[in-house]
Amino acid sequence: MINKLKYNSKIKIISLLSAMVLWMYVMAIVDPEETKLFENIPVTITNKNELNERDLVIYPEQDLTTNIYVTGKLSNLKKVTKDDINVYGQINNPLEGNNEIYLKVSTSQRVNYDFKNPVMIVTLEKIISEDKSIKVDITGSGKNNVDNIMLQDNIDKVSISGPRSLVNKVKRVVGTVKVSGESNNFSQSIKLEPVDANGKVVEGVELEKDSVNVNIILLAQKTVPIILKLSDNSESGVNYTMSQNTVTIKGKKDIV
Repeated sequence: MINKLKYNSKIKIISLLSAMVLWMYVMAIVDPEETKLFENIPVTITNKNELNERDLVIYPEQDLTTNIYVTGKLSNLKKVTKDDINVYGQINNPLEGNNEIYLKVSTSQRVNYDFKNPVMIVTLEKIISEDKSIKVDITGSGKNNVDNIMLQDNIDKVSISGPRSLVNKVKRVVGTVKVSGESNNFSQSIKLEPVDANGKVVEGVELEKDSVNVNIILLAQKTVPIILKLSDNSESGVNYTMSQNTVTIKGKKDIV
């Protein structure tokens, strides 16, 4: 029985060694082909200059990546990394709307490539510019003391540019003036932001200028005496006292 077990052990060892030798032979001599999937490979658009010349941009923005199968000898496949794979394509006759990019590959490695999907769809929009009116909001504890706000250099509009759908969202450009305890007229530089109909900032557009200077004109104030005027039929010799003898009034300078 013991001899039989020893005999079986020798057979197992010989089989294992034979399998290892065969595997080493296959790896070193035969070098089989294998396929590996590489995901999220960046895609380069080769005619971006043409897009710029036509005032076109990819919008909505999207990650231009693709998945690709790489096939080759195992020894070569082991050398391939994402950095070795250059995927590119051109948008032929680019126009607003959906456009196709037919993907191609270049690499220095001796392998073959196959795309999961060789065609990528991108949406292009025209870059447009429009003038939008500037609206100034007033905040702070002294906002009720403001008579008028004047934009310097007679600017009441500003040009914004960006993808057509974003520019169309912009209803106005707003800036905020903060008024606290100022007693005299003053000037302030305010930041401008493009907003939609709900007052939400529209991201992704550019303003011709992102700030403007404004002059803040405050209401004039004046302290005047309080004079009690009695009616003509009031009895003479009426005695009276007042809680205060003066009052401060404010309003437009020419009226006060």
